[in-house]
Amino acid sequence: MANIPKKYLYLILAIVFLTLSTLGIINLLNQSKQTYSPLTPTSLPTPTISEFEAETEPETETPPSELQPTSLPDSPPAPSDTPTPTPTIQNFTGPGFSLSYPSYRKLTEEEEASGWRYVFYSSRGNITLHAGTQWSWQHPGRTLTSGYTIADQPTFRYEIPTQTLIDFQQLDKYYTIQCVHQGVGELKQECLDFAASFRFTN
Repeated sequence: MANIPKKYLYLILAIVFLTLSTLGIINLLNQSKQTYSPLTPTSLPTPTISEFEAETEPETETPPSELQPTSLPDSPPAPSDTPTPTPTIQNFTGPGFSLSYPSYRKLTEEEEASGWRYVFYSSRGNITLHAGTQWSWQHPGRTLTSGYTIADQPTFRYEIPTQTLIDFQQLDKYYTIQCVHQGVGELKQECLDFAASFRFTN
């Protein structure tokens, strides 16, 4: 093959490749045309169960003189009170505030452009507290009202089906509680409990 010019070598290899490809396609088509006979279940022999007689032990009677009467209690025993487990509540104190959160959440603190972000992580949905010198998000209609308050401060509450955001401020500090609840009622309530626990410490 060393004496064959390159252009002929490529031509020969192309013909071999096309031939092999054609044979492969023909083989696949032939295999798909084969008819398969459906499998029919064979009948299994039914086992016969021979009748047997159970062995019985002769009953022994207790003489009447050995029988002892038992007394029944006047009232059934009272059920024991088992306490319902409640999640442990953790307390957190940040710069100028404190709050409470369920212990199953993992707290991480991250610095952001305007201040700090405190993420209370759960695989079901996070609760995040943004605290800084400006709002952590923009909304053209943000108006703080006293209809719902946090630590006696008016708030702006914004809700979508998957999240709740609550903005409030004290002097030159701006706070946003962001709850990702995915529309789950239990997580929505946990968000409100989290917000209700917020207190200013200065």
